[in-house]
Parts: sequence; structure tokens; C-alpha cells
Amino acid sequence: MASRLHKLTQNVASLRATLVQPTPEGLNSHLPALTETIERLSALSQPARDEARDLNALGLELAACRTLIEHGLSTTRILTGILTAATSGYSPTGIARPLAASSKIFLEG
Repeated sequence: MASRLHKLTQNVASLRATLVQPTPEGLNSHLPALTETIERLSALSQPARDEARDLNALGLELAACRTLIEHGLSTTRILTGILTAATSGYSPTGIARPLAASSKIFLEG
């Protein structure tokens, strides 16, 4: 089982490294390994004492991945609000107006 945990740890470490410098292609390439990791973790039952330490470390790595994903989502939401306000303006309540269905945003640089 130790070799299986080693593979899972490698999958999570690779995902974490990609989350630090994310690209859509990089994130997409990790989805199969992440799915495999989740399935294998779900299948584990009653790990040995030495494996419990490795599982605890793996949990910490997954928590770091979750934090990176949450920060990325927050950044994306903030940027969406900024770009929406830049093209649609603000409502009287101070909230950015929603984009019209036909709106397009072009970025340069």
C-alpha cells in the first residue's frame, strides 16, 4: 500500500505545483490524476500506522490545493466584476450591471 500512497502523493504534489502557476491546459492535464487520487483515497480502509502519517501529510497537501483553488476563484470573481463594470457601468446601488448577452470583452497584451 505504501507504493500506492507514494503515487497519490506525487499526483497531489504535481497538482499543487500547477496551481501555483496555473494555465487552463495545465489544470486540464491534472484532472485524470486527480480523479484517480480521489477514487483511490475513497477505497482506502484501515491504513497501517506508518501509512497514517503519509495520509496525514497528503491531507495537508490537499488542503493547500483547496486554498490555492479558492484564491483563484476569488480572483476570478473580482476580475469579472471589474471587467463587467468597465463595459456595463454601475447600477444606482453601486453594483456592476450585468453584461448584455451580446457583449464581448477583448483583452490585449
